[in-house]
Amino acid sequence: MSTAYVYRTRSNLEHRVATEIRRAGIKAYVPRDRGGRRSPFTGKQPTPAVGYVFSAQPYYPAQDKQPCIAIGRVTKEEMARLYIERPQRKPRTRPFAVGDQVVVQVGPFASLAGTVTKDRGRIYLVDVMLFGRPTQAAIHEAHLKAA
Repeated sequence: MSTAYVYRTRSNLEHRVATEIRRAGIKAYVPRDRGGRRSPFTGKQPTPAVGYVFSAQPYYPAQDKQPCIAIGRVTKEEMARLYIERPQRKPRTRPFAVGDQVVVQVGPFASLAGTVTKDRGRIYLVDVMLFGRPTQAAIHEAHLKAA
């Protein structure tokens, strides 16, 4: 498919229009972003061209259920520009490790020293001494500083 025909439809109806084009015996294509996160509801990757369907041959909708408008033709190179190169994410560094001594900066435990007991992503469980007893508190990493 060196050139493709482009059809515009309402967003989130791309697959229904593509199914109607396929029923007419024409190869249809809905682009998917393979690097994107899947939707928790549909399990599909996001569409980089929301509301657009591509086909190998012209499609003349007579009485289709989903409305679509023919826009024109695009080349394979123009279709490739839909996929934006994303820079690789840098792995997030953990500012604190289990056993580190920290000082709470914000909240009811402000200015209390404690020890990190568990790492839950950006939330740390910290043992602080409160009234002579160790108390475990869940505190965001932005509210902690190294002792």
